Amino acid sequence: MKAAALVIALAASAGVELVQKKEGYAQGPAFTLTFDAANTAGNAIVVFAFWEDSTRTAAVFDSQGNTYASAPSVTNPWQPPDRGSMAQFFFATGVKAGPNTVTIEMQPDAGTGYHTGIGILEYNGLDPDPFDGAATAIAADASNAASTPAVMTTAGGDLLLGGFNDTNGSGTIDAGAGWTSQLVNIPFYILVEDRLSGDAGAYQALATMPNGDADWVGAVLALKAARQDPGVYAVDCGCASTAVPPSVILIVLLVMLAQRQKGERT
Repeated sequence: MKAAALVIALAASAGVELVQKKEGYAQGPAFTLTFDAANTAGNAIVVFAFWEDSTRTAAVFDSQGNTYASAPSVTNPWQPPDRGSMAQFFFATGVKAGPNTVTIEMQPDAGTGYHTGIGILEYNGLDPDPFDGAATAIAADASNAASTPAVMTTAGGDLLLGGFNDTNGSGTIDAGAGWTSQLVNIPFYILVEDRLSGDAGAYQALATMPNGDADWVGAVLALKAARQDPGVYAVDCGCASTAVPPSVILIVLLVMLAQRQKGERT
């Protein structure tokens, strides 16, 4: 009877890292913001767009010609007929190398006297096709506690981004428990926060607002990490090729995990 070699491949997510970030805004239908350093080829750019003209939508593009996908926008028209709090995430992967200026433009692109802004963040370690879910929220009542509905991720180790905007006031919005504050604009009253997820499951963006009003909006975006090439392990179990004992499979899995953890520490 021929002995079997048990072969198992294990894929793991690569590490996601924030490379650089920046935010700003201006009055009018468009605003541009230039990264302080050149983008690295193959990285990803996440844009948090925020504006206060509730009659308009946002478009995002950059000077390198990268293509942006969009998550759902959210609108809280707290001051009719045309003023409110709006927000939306955009993202581009596999970006081109070099200096880069990102633009947000209102659609239609003329006639508004309200403010428009963006937060821009460059990450490495994201999957080429990263979208893993999104959710948005409008304040239900006046409260300092802000949260979004849960986004249901399908992969472990996702990059999670939360964004909050409140055009009725100013102050520092604090990141929620487990989240890291990455961008804050006090006059415009916005926050961008991030974290890495654990296992696949439900995750909410959380924040604390300094002004307890009902005029904020929130959004959460989940982006999958890149997957590393699988580690392949072969063990001669000395058993029949048609009957690999469960105990052998367990031992191999433990060896695989130990070698993976050793590699991550080096």
